[in-house]
Amino acid sequence: ARAKLNLTIERLSMRCADAESRLSAMSASRQVRDLQIQVGKLEKQIHGLHSQVADRDREIEAGEAKLREVKATLQKAIRDGSQATGLLDEEVKRGEGLTSRLEQKCMRLEETTQVLLALSKEYTRSTTELEVSLLSCATLEKEVGR
Repeated sequence: ARAKLNLTIERLSMRCADAESRLSAMSASRQVRDLQIQVGKLEKQIHGLHSQVADRDREIEAGEAKLREVKATLQKAIRDGSQATGLLDEEVKRGEGLTSRLEQKCMRLEETTQVLLALSKEYTRSTTELEVSLLSCATLEKEVGR
């Protein structure tokens, strides 16, 4: 669009220059006035086209600024995402370590439970033997006492 506007401006400038050269060549005052009016109109058109080019330039600059802003926002989001991923990775590793330690403690607890069960059986057996021995002693005391 800008190149087209510049081409139009260049053509209008050439027409303006052409009109000015015809103006100097003409001797009739009416023709001179008509050409002056034409030149004035062409200059207004050129001025309008310059304004359009300036407007487009401002729009382009605003668009580029918005793109830079979006790019910066995306880059920040990517950095934040990467940082969050790193933190999550660390938490997963910690969780895996805790799970491993918990599994080891559960195995030791199972072993301890087995030992306690064995001790409980031994205690019950020993208690039963002790009761039998006490009964035997009581029986012997009665017999000795007779």
